Amino acid sequence: MYKQCQEMFPCLPHANLSACSSLVVYRDFGSFVEDMFCLYYHFRYTDYIFGNETEARIFSKVRGWETENVEEIALKISQLPLASGKQKRIAVITQGADPVVVAEDGKVKTFPVILLPKEKLVDTNGAGDAFVGGFLSQLVQGKSIEDCVKAGCYAANVIIQQSGCTYPEKPDFN
Repeated sequence: MYKQCQEMFPCLPHANLSACSSLVVYRDFGSFVEDMFCLYYHFRYTDYIFGNETEARIFSKVRGWETENVEEIALKISQLPLASGKQKRIAVITQGADPVVVAEDGKVKTFPVILLPKEKLVDTNGAGDAFVGGFLSQLVQGKSIEDCVKAGCYAANVIIQQSGCTYPEKPDFN
């Protein structure tokens, strides 16, 4: 299995870049354990890990961590070993209308989301992807984690007010 994972991600041990990944929930539990093995391999080279509260709790259960507390899980994810042993890992867990949890350097911070009246909520498909896109849009500009989370929340908030994964022509994030 380890060799298969190396073949799937041959560039990881040699890449000198920041990488991000997502916790993934597999519907077919039979392939879940095999896929999780490759995910662990991949995580060794991943600086930013994103997920939602459901994915985090499933990941915790599979790892045998015996906790459903999202803050504890985020902290444990951030402390998984990195292949380089040098850089740090940041875990970012979204929770719908509840605060975003970020674990970094042995500390956990929570950030409020943009609250939306229920009548404006149209479709949550793509909200997590939009969050990650907004987050990374600020990260590549060297912005703070707080600014990254704000941009992620903004992008997710815009997406959930549309039908399908659509975005207005001119976003007003600043």
